[in-house]
Amino acid sequence: MPEEAVLELEYRWVILILACMSFAISWIVRTAYSPLIPEISGVLHLTNTEAGLLMTAFWAGYIIMQFPSGIISDRIGVRRTLTISLVLVGIFTITTGSASSFVEFLFYRFLCGLAAGCIFAPGAALILRWFKPKSRGTGISLFTTGSRIGALIGLIFAPVISTLLGSWRWSFWILSIPAFFMAIIVFIFMKESPEKSSGATRKPVRVNRAMSYSIIFKNKFFFVLLIAGVAYFSAYNVITTWAATYFIRVFSISSSYAGLIVSLFMTSGIVGMLLGGTIADRLKRGGPVVFIGYVTMSVTCTMIPTFVSFGIWFTVSTLMVLSLFGSMGGGLATSIMSHWFPLEISGTAAGFLNLATLGGCVSPSIFGAILDATGSFAMGWTILGATSIVLSMMMIPLIRSGQ
Repeated sequence: MPEEAVLELEYRWVILILACMSFAISWIVRTAYSPLIPEISGVLHLTNTEAGLLMTAFWAGYIIMQFPSGIISDRIGVRRTLTISLVLVGIFTITTGSASSFVEFLFYRFLCGLAAGCIFAPGAALILRWFKPKSRGTGISLFTTGSRIGALIGLIFAPVISTLLGSWRWSFWILSIPAFFMAIIVFIFMKESPEKSSGATRKPVRVNRAMSYSIIFKNKFFFVLLIAGVAYFSAYNVITTWAATYFIRVFSISSSYAGLIVSLFMTSGIVGMLLGGTIADRLKRGGPVVFIGYVTMSVTCTMIPTFVSFGIWFTVSTLMVLSLFGSMGGGLATSIMSHWFPLEISGTAAGFLNLATLGGCVSPSIFGAILDATGSFAMGWTILGATSIVLSMMMIPLIRSGQ
């Protein structure tokens, strides 16, 4: 193998780390809020519905940018897109910590979501360019572990910082720092593609944008993945948003302890993502792996009230096992999709597919509304979990097609 090709092959791991850590940053600020809900609700006098809306605001901004972020990164490059996004994430995380009312908090969370929404699609497109088809499942799975790594950091350190420094505001201010640091690293070391890295030239493939979008929308399996993804994110985001608060109330534990429990759920998810990517590459098809992951995550959401009835340690161990299997499909939908469309529109296609996070946008506030209306956490877990199970079944035709 030529030396140039070897260097190119090695640098893809640098690209993967940069993309993964950028994605992790967006999840640090996203999940730092969850274990702080009881404290913030007390200070800002929030109802459960309003507390859920503060997470929904972030996801609303995030979803709005999925389509534009793919187009922007396809045109101006991933390096510029990620650098600007990370800087803005840092700025709006600082302003979130300065919010003095529900409306201010809602506004800053929305802006932070807009900024964070420009990270996944460009990062996914970058991985698809640097990794060959036979190893894309592993590459995408490694990239999406950033969500679990970031959530792990946010869930553990947010309540610890708040406890040590006496205010939830410090959690946001301090956790904004990694975003600025990562923006500098990305700006210096990020490279757009193997061809640009090695100095080689390749005649660009001209893609009619309007025609490429029609290709995406005409693919029926694309919408199958999209709907099933709505189910997955709905269940997953309800767990990451409300589980810590639920454990605080049920087990009478501190926010730091509750954050640690949910972080163990995330840790197991990292292993699950790596396992899922490896299995998908070995099978040369990701459909069954994604289906198992999506259904398992939905079932987990439904069964949480049952788990807690057996005690805290049973709950922790069971959640870790289920997270292992429930996270196997994380990110693999993007790998499956990459075989359907030209790489030149990979950022746009990934952005469209990530609209599945709409499920994660609405589910936290729906859960909060159910909690306000019924006073029952169990009702929220059951309704949203059961709905996710039904939507996950949409993947059955795709699996039968051999995808």
